Amino acid sequence: MDELRELRRKMHESYLEKKKQDEESGASSNNIVENITQPPQPLVFQSNQFNEVNQLIPQENEQIEHNIQNEEEQQVHIEQQQQLNEEIEDDISENEDQEDENDNNIQNEEEQPPLPIFGMPGMPGGMPGMPFGMNPNMMMGGMFHQPFQAFQGSGNQLSSKEYFGPNPSLEPEETSESIRQKHAVLIESRLANKVVIDDSKGNISPPISSKQEKLLQHKKLVMKSLVEMCLNKLIIDLQTNQMKLKLLSPDLIHRLIETMNKTGKMTKTRLNQMVVGGAKICELNLSHQYHMVNNDFLLNSLPYMVYVTKINFGNCGNITDVGMEVFRKLKNLTVLDLRDNKVTDVGIRNIKNLVHLEELYLRNTLISDKGVAFFDALNQLNTLDLSKTKITDQSMLMVSGFLKLQHLFLAETAVSDKGIQQIIKLPLMQLNLSNCVNITNQGLFFITYFGETLRILDLFQTKIFGAGLVNFKKLSKLQSITLPGRDGFTDQSVVHLNNLVNIRKLDLNDYIHLTSIVPLTNVINLVELHLSNTKITDDSLQVVKSMTLLEILSLDRTLITDAAIPLISKLSLITLSLMSTKISGECLKDLSGISTLQNLNISFNNIDDKNMEYLTQLHDLLYLDLRGTNTFKSLNIFADKLQIRPPVVDPPTMPVNPHAGWNGGGGEEEDEEFDENEE
Repeated sequence: MDELRELRRKMHESYLEKKKQDEESGASSNNIVENITQPPQPLVFQSNQFNEVNQLIPQENEQIEHNIQNEEEQQVHIEQQQQLNEEIEDDISENEDQEDENDNNIQNEEEQPPLPIFGMPGMPGGMPGMPFGMNPNMMMGGMFHQPFQAFQGSGNQLSSKEYFGPNPSLEPEETSESIRQKHAVLIESRLANKVVIDDSKGNISPPISSKQEKLLQHKKLVMKSLVEMCLNKLIIDLQTNQMKLKLLSPDLIHRLIETMNKTGKMTKTRLNQMVVGGAKICELNLSHQYHMVNNDFLLNSLPYMVYVTKINFGNCGNITDVGMEVFRKLKNLTVLDLRDNKVTDVGIRNIKNLVHLEELYLRNTLISDKGVAFFDALNQLNTLDLSKTKITDQSMLMVSGFLKLQHLFLAETAVSDKGIQQIIKLPLMQLNLSNCVNITNQGLFFITYFGETLRILDLFQTKIFGAGLVNFKKLSKLQSITLPGRDGFTDQSVVHLNNLVNIRKLDLNDYIHLTSIVPLTNVINLVELHLSNTKITDDSLQVVKSMTLLEILSLDRTLITDAAIPLISKLSLITLSLMSTKISGECLKDLSGISTLQNLNISFNNIDDKNMEYLTQLHDLLYLDLRGTNTFKSLNIFADKLQIRPPVVDPPTMPVNPHAGWNGGGGEEEDEEFDENEE
């Protein structure tokens, strides 16, 4: 463009100079008369240079327009690729407030007056007082129908950087290979739901180690999967895509509902839109959605969900006997969860014909033995939860007829040993009797009849103790057990636990009378062991050393010392907690031998900076608790490699009485001691 401009300038100067020379030489009178009598002839400048310019101008213009068009198309392609990952999330953030406002206004839309047709400023291409559809450029002189330009005229569009600065549409495009590699990594990571770091310049970071990936996941920097992003976008545009919902599989519809629940976007309006759109809602999980699940919803919306087979209305609290009538027609249900609702014996009779029901949850409802009497046709039940209801041993006679029952929850009921005796023929795999105060040692004897099938047993706060624990020898296939009251459990009781050879989780936290677990020589399949707030010593870890499958070990507030750490240094522990024990910094070298360790708590121990460098050998370590230690200088060793709770004691809470001490004391002695320190 600069060369063309310079060429035109020289041509014009040459023309002016020649004209001036002609005027100075003077024309003869004959030539003047001839010029007057004859018609004027057009002045044609036929120089070769001018012809060259005339040929160059259209070629240059055509080439420039072609280049600009190609660059714009390339830039559009780049922008589409770069915005692929950001478009959905941006739409979510931009439309979140608008969607909430739309939800509140949906019911009032019909009451709003219609908008006038003409002269509205909001019309496309409109201006105040203009007819609909008129282009504002038509008001600017002439019938100019092209888009409005700030600088009018027929000249070329200015696109040079010297006038408008850098133009992103004209910047060089990334090479096709780099683009292909970048998006291949992004797509692969999303499909695998892995972490990918993408800096501000769009560069993909090199492959990260498994430790870095775990740390990033711990910090919630995991990239969303493509399915999750699409579901979030679909929630925003649910009304637009309403009639396409019938094309989605039941599994995707279930995930869509779960996403709505997780993000707090579940509303009755959206659910009705899904029903009208023909969505195949097979699993309806509205647990804790008390703002929308009530009798009105059950009677007016639920009947139209013809595909539903699994329903969870737990913890809603608004369902009463009136709404229970809808379940008479939902005969294909296999799962029904009504926990923490106001259902009584009157309303529960409406489910008596749900013969395909496999799971029924009625925890904390108002039913009693009379309500359970309606369950005689529910022969397919696999799971039954009657915890915190008014049932007694009389209901156990009905339960004994459910020959396929495997999971039974009777916590906080009046069921006694007699009731357990009535159900001994069931193939139970899980039995929960926590806080059943009528269960005694005799009840544990009847529980042994489930010995071949029982895997999970909860006896918390029952009256089983002492000699009754001998019945554990007939429950050798148990994998998890919650023991009775802590006060009656001593070192002699531990002997009976040695018969649980297949136990995988054992919780003995806060058993304050327990001093040793040495008798547990047969319990070698443990994966999780909790011994916090007991009086065990280093001798007990001789037994723990043989538990080669152990992954979680809790020894807080015990009498463990440095001598016990070498005993567990060969285990494949993932989590180890040693808070407020008798260890010191001398044991850190032995702790560094547990190469699989990811979570370590050594807080409130006599540990300083001396041996902290040994912990840098734990390459999989993600979390380290150093509260109450003297390791301030060691914080720089770990930098950002893991999450650390620094060695600062948590500040005490302010007491209610402003004149009292920090820990609830009288305050006088503590104030005097404080004054002495100040002095």
